[in-house]
Amino acid sequence: MSRALGPHQSMAPGGTAAGWTLLACCWALVALSWLIWAAARLASATTGGRVEPFGTKFAGDVLHGRTYRAWPHTPTVAVTAAAIVLACGAAVLAGFDRDERTIDELTRAACVGEHTLGVLGLTAHLG
Repeated sequence: MSRALGPHQSMAPGGTAAGWTLLACCWALVALSWLIWAAARLASATTGGRVEPFGTKFAGDVLHGRTYRAWPHTPTVAVTAAAIVLACGAAVLAGFDRDERTIDELTRAACVGEHTLGVLGLTAHLG
């Protein structure tokens, strides 16, 4: 029996964790690219500019600093502001627990009798 027929030890210690981490990093880059594209779409809708379709050409233009191709006639400052708003909104939604108890804790922490979360349209009252 040769050694080629038996199981081999992984090149990366820990088994497949390195592969899954690499895959997660690749999808995180796609998500970041999509966030920038969505911010550019939002900014172009408000300023009257245009945006390339989402894809590798758009990502390559942004990566190489060719924003004049990625979002022509749209101010980069507007795209940056829209990206910050979208990222903060995504962070709030990802970290927000829609449990009523959590909303009450938020209102107590803010020391407010009635607290309205305008983004989600929720109202909580102190008990």
